[in-house]
Amino acid sequence: MGTRLRPLTMTRPKVLLPVCNRAIMGRQIDAVAGLVEEVIVAAGYRGEYIEKWAAEVKPGSPEVTVVREREPLGTGGALVNIWDRLDEEFLAMNGDIVTDMDFAKLLGKSGMHSTIVAVEVEDTSRYGNMSLDGDMVVNFSEKRRSAGPGIVNSALYLLKRSDLDLLPPGRSSLERELFPVLARRGVLAAHMMPGEDYWLDVGTPASYLAANLDCAEREPMARIGANAKIEGRIDGSSCIGRSCAVSRGCTVEGSLLLDGVELEEDVEVRGSIIGTDSKVGAGSRLISTVLGDRTLLPPGSRSQSG
Repeated sequence: MGTRLRPLTMTRPKVLLPVCNRAIMGRQIDAVAGLVEEVIVAAGYRGEYIEKWAAEVKPGSPEVTVVREREPLGTGGALVNIWDRLDEEFLAMNGDIVTDMDFAKLLGKSGMHSTIVAVEVEDTSRYGNMSLDGDMVVNFSEKRRSAGPGIVNSALYLLKRSDLDLLPPGRSSLERELFPVLARRGVLAAHMMPGEDYWLDVGTPASYLAANLDCAEREPMARIGANAKIEGRIDGSSCIGRSCAVSRGCTVEGSLLLDGVELEEDVEVRGSIIGTDSKVGAGSRLISTVLGDRTLLPPGSRSQSG
């Protein structure tokens, strides 16, 4: 339900949040285009938005099928729910991952075991942790409180459908109920993501903003949306959505403006996210702030978080 990304996810599922003016889900579909014939989306929270988006996917994309969940089923239950639609071997990923990984290399690992893409991070506290012996996972544990560098679960997988038989009916978790069992049995493989590949879990406002800033630098032609009117100063890492208006005297640095945002004159925005169709009054100053959609701030407003 994207609770950690509120208020941005109060009006949309997180898979439809844009990263450098392209929905996260669109980026994921682009990443596997040409490798798969169908993308199946297990949709729960605000699934009707995903259905509408999928109906508008441009021709040439893989076929997109949306399967609605009547109740949240978790990462394991979501796959069990579409068991009859899956091949014996299939790609799977969480909906909040932004990556440029070459999925053809993962498919090259096709073989006897389910495979997790492993990634090295500086802080393991937010992720499922793994210990490897060569190409095999020998220990898997879900999020822990202790921080520090290590190897974690990227939430990108090449899975065996038959392994889903180990999960109970109803709600279940890949991370808590399947992967630890497979690791103990010695039948869970790992594919180490190359260090030069980009990967980020955008489950928090800070990481979501970071993904936008990163992609703005990697995709400079996409960082300013169509019909945006820019009269103020925008730094090279900020992302500006479609039909935004940034008036004279404004400064926008390290920030994300979603579609239809209007900044009146002399507004300062730094390290912030401003939701769709919001309006910020003249002379306002926003530092490390997240505003939900359709927020109206009067002139001279001040907001600074953390």
